[in-house]
Amino acid sequence: MNRFGAAALALLAAVVAQLMLAPNIAIGTVSPDFLLLVVVTMAFVGGSNEGAAIGFIAGLAWDFIGSGAVGPMALTMTVTGFTAGLLQEHIFAGSWLLPVSLVALAALLSETIYALILLALGDGSSFGAALIQHILPTALYTGLVGIVVFVPLSRYLRRDKQLTTFRHMA
Repeated sequence: MNRFGAAALALLAAVVAQLMLAPNIAIGTVSPDFLLLVVVTMAFVGGSNEGAAIGFIAGLAWDFIGSGAVGPMALTMTVTGFTAGLLQEHIFAGSWLLPVSLVALAALLSETIYALILLALGDGSSFGAALIQHILPTALYTGLVGIVVFVPLSRYLRRDKQLTTFRHMA
């Protein structure tokens, strides 16, 4: 299967997981962001352009599924995918700890951008409350789920099955 097909299948699985699995494993009102895991993993594997493209598609899909305005999540995921892709060449190939930590940081970035966009649109609560009640717990939970999901997903999305797409830090 080519990279496009693999990414499309991974995104479809992430949408299904976000709709069907995430509500069932939620802790209170906090659930992991499976779409973000696919976007960030794709960005780590393919670079900033692929990260931005898959982020836009994932965000737009989520915007159309949701009941809010169309566009905020597309913008958020595009920025997050592009930013994560910039780190592609600086990820340890032999370790899963750094990429999973970066998944948690990407979730923090994504949730913060989304909350700020909603605030700018007048559709959100106070930023402080959102930070404590939603942004930080979601980033942590997504990072924890990333421990299980990142390695098999990155292997699935790589063109070559060897760990040659990531370089060691200098």
